[in-house]
Amino acid sequence: MVSNKYTVGAKFCRKAHKGGGVFILIDENLHFTNINIDKYSEERDIEICAIRVYTPACQIVVVTVCRSPTGDITNFLNILETALDKLYKNTTNLIYVVTLISIILVIVKKNRNLTPR
Repeated sequence: MVSNKYTVGAKFCRKAHKGGGVFILIDENLHFTNINIDKYSEERDIEICAIRVYTPACQIVVVTVCRSPTGDITNFLNILETALDKLYKNTTNLIYVVTLISIILVIVKKNRNLTPR
C-alpha cells in the first residue's frame, strides 16, 4: 500500500542562524519513533536528526545530517563520530545515514563499511 501522506519523523531547526536545519519525512502508515539526538547538533557545523523504523523483519535507524559550507569540518566529523557511536551502541540492526557533504550521499552499514552512492 502506497500513501501520499507523510509526516515529519524527526527534525532539527536552527534558532540563531535562519534558513537551515534537517528533517526526515516518513510515510504516516509506517511505525517509527523519533530518536532524540538534538544535543549533537551545532548550528552550521552539524545538524542531525534520526528515527527508528519498525518492520516485521527488523528495526532500521535512519539518520540525516548536514554541514553548512561555512561550518567547521573537523568539529563536524568529531561530533558525527560521537553521535554514530551512541546510535551503534543502542541498536542491533541496520543504521543508514543520509548526508550532504559536498553533495556526497553515504550509506553507513552496521559493520562500519562506507559505501559512497
